[in-house]
Amino acid sequence: MKSIVMPQTVQLSEEIKKQLLHEVKETLATDISVKNKKRFTAANLWNLQRNSRSASDMMRK
Repeated sequence: MKSIVMPQTVQLSEEIKKQLLHEVKETLATDISVKNKKRFTAANLWNLQRNSRSASDMMRK
């Protein structure tokens, strides 16, 4: 079955390249403050591993 395939490289004109290089649609959120950010410690990792179910536990039920 034949299908229409797009070319691997896309050719852009110089005008479009200049527009794409100068166009910015991003803003920064500077008024947000993060309070009470919890750190992920070795104890947290240990608890996650201890509380996770193993494959054999899943098979028993």
